[in-house]
Amino acid sequence: MTTKLKIFATFVAVLAAALMQTSVFADALHDSPASSEPSVPSDSRIRGIYRQYDESAVIPPAKAPSGYRLVYITHYGRHGARYVEKAGEYDKLLKPLQKASGEGNLTPLGVSLLEEYLPLYYASQGHVGELTDLGQAQHRGIAERMVKSHSRLFGKGVRIEARSSNLERTMLSMFAFCNTVQALVPSAIIHADAPVATIHTINPHSVDSRLISAYDLKCRHRNFYEDFLEWGRRNVNPEEVMQRLFKDADAAARAVGMDAAGRIDFMNALFTIACAANGMESPNLARPENGKPIPGNGGPDFFRYFTSEELEALSRWDNMFYYFAKGPGYTACSRNWAVSKYILEDFILRAEEDIAGGVSARLRFGHDGCLMALFCLMNLDGWNTVAAGPDSIWDVWDISRVPMASNIQIDFWRNSDGDMLIHPRYNERPLKLPVDEAVPGFYSWKAFKEHYMRVIDEAAAILEKTAALK
Repeated sequence: MTTKLKIFATFVAVLAAALMQTSVFADALHDSPASSEPSVPSDSRIRGIYRQYDESAVIPPAKAPSGYRLVYITHYGRHGARYVEKAGEYDKLLKPLQKASGEGNLTPLGVSLLEEYLPLYYASQGHVGELTDLGQAQHRGIAERMVKSHSRLFGKGVRIEARSSNLERTMLSMFAFCNTVQALVPSAIIHADAPVATIHTINPHSVDSRLISAYDLKCRHRNFYEDFLEWGRRNVNPEEVMQRLFKDADAAARAVGMDAAGRIDFMNALFTIACAANGMESPNLARPENGKPIPGNGGPDFFRYFTSEELEALSRWDNMFYYFAKGPGYTACSRNWAVSKYILEDFILRAEEDIAGGVSARLRFGHDGCLMALFCLMNLDGWNTVAAGPDSIWDVWDISRVPMASNIQIDFWRNSDGDMLIHPRYNERPLKLPVDEAVPGFYSWKAFKEHYMRVIDEAAAILEKTAALK
């Protein structure tokens, strides 16, 4: 291998680890050439999993046919808006900019970036990966709508079970949700917990799960998907971004010891922060009022420091990352999505137990990747479509559909004969299942259970077959 190829392989390997926290996806971008004034993308899908929850798209839950009474809600929600998760991202962007500023090596665009970034940088210190005020407000809004839409279920003394993964942002999401319910229904009996012993029912991908295998951990640490790395080699290039921000990009890189890997890390850090900015707090950002997010909350538009072509390349790459990590591709021998059978199993087995025991709602608070893998397992809305190759992943896999505070809610309705219908929703909109509807928008609980217990058995067989993989 030549020296140049060795350097390139090194920086791509480093980027693969850094991309664990990057989140981007593009839907419709304006095409324009690179210039000192880069184009601005028109679609919010560019933010990928940093996309914020859209309250304006909420549809009130449907009412079941006459004779049916709401008896239970089961739920899984992603944590709300958070700060950038990896501590080093902030400094990877700041240090080269500050050093170049002191040496007079910033272009006018670079000066603008530094001025816009500093308030966000200082406001973010000490909050790596934490839930933001907006993130709490998102869950308060979802909780309030749940209670008000199901007022008969959330009556005096209603019993609620809530579980979270063992990370601060999911626990705070749970508390924001539960505190809202308690404020609206003071007599509610709420049991909230984050037990590691059963974390596989919330986040089966967690290193703390007692069911995760050595092979799963290997995959978690990104020791696979050469196609992913190769696509990045061909399509992601930080040089124009560097030249746009620094008068002498090579001098700026040397000043902070930035090698080839560091240049792409710098580009990646700017992009990650650009995607996350509208969910973070700084003196320049609008803050939630009365516990509710403000539409358009966002602050500086860091996307303008990229061209549309650059945004699209980074978006496609990040989207590919999650496809390989959680989707139906040929990596991880399907374990990456099959492990979500523990979440689905908990949905099914807990429901009748809770209803019989007087629990009216079961709330779960977890993560975006868990939802992606679950959707793949459940064959929902095309999430289990296998891409023909890396370039076509973009067409079948869309991480922007799992925004901050994404949630599944399934309403259970029962009649006097004990027959049960369910009404599933995703992000507070009707959700289609690969099961025949009993009536429009409603499915037989019996048919749902029979169908998905077969799916769970198939997933269990995959896990058993691949358990010994190294």
